[in-house]
Amino acid sequence: MRMQWRSRQFWGEVILSIGLAIGSAFLATISPFDHLGGISLALILGMLIKAFFLKRSSQAGGLGFSAKTLLRVGIVLLGTRLDFTVLAEAGLQVLLFDLFMVVLGVLLISTVLKWAGFEPTLAVLAAVGSSICGASAIAAAAPAIRANKETSALAIVACTLIGTIATFLVIPLQSFVGLAPHKYGILAGATLHEVAQVAAALAPVSGAFQTGMATKLLRVVFLVPVVALLPRILPRSHRVSTETDDPFDKLRASGSHAKPHVVPWYVAGFLATGVLVTVASYLPSFLHSAVNVATAQLVQPTNVLIGASMAAIGLQVDFAVLKEHGAKLILTAGLAWLALFTVVLTLCWLW
Repeated sequence: MRMQWRSRQFWGEVILSIGLAIGSAFLATISPFDHLGGISLALILGMLIKAFFLKRSSQAGGLGFSAKTLLRVGIVLLGTRLDFTVLAEAGLQVLLFDLFMVVLGVLLISTVLKWAGFEPTLAVLAAVGSSICGASAIAAAAPAIRANKETSALAIVACTLIGTIATFLVIPLQSFVGLAPHKYGILAGATLHEVAQVAAALAPVSGAFQTGMATKLLRVVFLVPVVALLPRILPRSHRVSTETDDPFDKLRASGSHAKPHVVPWYVAGFLATGVLVTVASYLPSFLHSAVNVATAQLVQPTNVLIGASMAAIGLQVDFAVLKEHGAKLILTAGLAWLALFTVVLTLCWLW
């Protein structure tokens, strides 16, 4: 491991992954790429480079390090965007809509995909991404169930395309069906995949943004219990076990009395970071302001870390798998999501 860390190729792969993440972050500020988000764009750029420039598989370990360790650090920092005080103020209606979307979404979409013949790990990842927060949710769930890079990339590509198409369909819906702004905010926040997609859908509707973003952020909180439960729900025989490049995992694996973890360390860190941000709101004003400034400064580094992991996954993708299953997965998962969206829309009308 020490020799690997000193390898020029190792650091070259890490730098390439980070560079693609930074480039994707800039690209995501330009329309129409802003609907995709920097994280999904990093995956797509990585896949394009793999397809046209990189023909050999990585042997130095830098891509594996980026895909696993950088991802998990990024997920911990993602918790800086949580403020449980704001989420608590969103109201019972928002909580119930999100709970309904997450529970029914994971169960319905994963079941439909399994019926369609997709292997359980892929079905679960696509369901988690569609029900919680797109690429970030898939990235967090994949190591918990030991999904391989092709499965993760396929799920992310499917969710990204479905969410992007859904965004353009949801935007004109408010004027067509006559939902009140706060109801439209709940609808968009509870159903669209990525935070960037929710923001894009909310922007044209005055009075919908605050409720919509609170609804979306509350869905992100459900990532913690879902990822904690996945290893217990998905049979071990359906998981793909691969050698890890994460030094934290290797350290734990070296122990002779390893015990199963209730929550993966990076998910626990995500939750703990959110708790710290929430507690900071009760500190004296100068300390609270300092925490707000610090968390604001961490937004882009967090996106870069998670984006680098997505780029690394893209740089390792086997395109034969995408070609074989991609179109069918997008169509099947898209129809399942549409059925779920219709149910949520009906509830918004009635309640």
